[in-house]
Amino acid sequence: MFYKTIVITGGIASGKTEVLNILKKFGYLVFDADKINARCLEKETVVKKITHDLNENIIDVKSKKIDRKKLRTLAFHNKDFRKRLEGILHPEIQKEFETCYNRIRDVSRDVWIFYEASLVVENNNEKLFHSSVLVKSSLDIRMKRLKNIRNLDMSLIENILKSQLSDDEKEKRCDFIIENNGSLEELRHDIQDVLLRIRNKFLV
Repeated sequence: MFYKTIVITGGIASGKTEVLNILKKFGYLVFDADKINARCLEKETVVKKITHDLNENIIDVKSKKIDRKKLRTLAFHNKDFRKRLEGILHPEIQKEFETCYNRIRDVSRDVWIFYEASLVVENNNEKLFHSSVLVKSSLDIRMKRLKNIRNLDMSLIENILKSQLSDDEKEKRCDFIIENNGSLEELRHDIQDVLLRIRNKFLV
């Protein structure tokens, strides 16, 4: 019996969320960092720290909450701002993960937890997990997703891409690769193949 943590990483619009959704359907436990990040941004203590430490007008007048679109734009246009923001948010996200992880571990020791984290390699944290999986998509496909689905402007897309390591660099440091350039059925097949290889790795 065993419990393992597996990080799912990849560049923006590579398809990490779709991979998580498929893993959920397969019955695995997943920890979506984006959703946890959104929840952290609603904590009063975090809001106060961001507005005080970063000294930016990022509160939406109507909702009285942090304007996530404005926050994202500031983060990817200003490297120093992004680093300070990460310094506030990452410890909060980590606490959420550890709480979830410990709760599950106390119930069962025969479980895999998949953790989505876009910048795990950039932050040199991939070795904190039992295994790591890189989700890859061609740059052309990712650009189309960002422009057509997320409706991001070109300057923001370029800044986001600059903030992330290339897939080639990430591939050197991740244990397994999932290619996401084809159909949903092909993606499911690739995920099943990687799951089998991960299990074989853990049995060694």
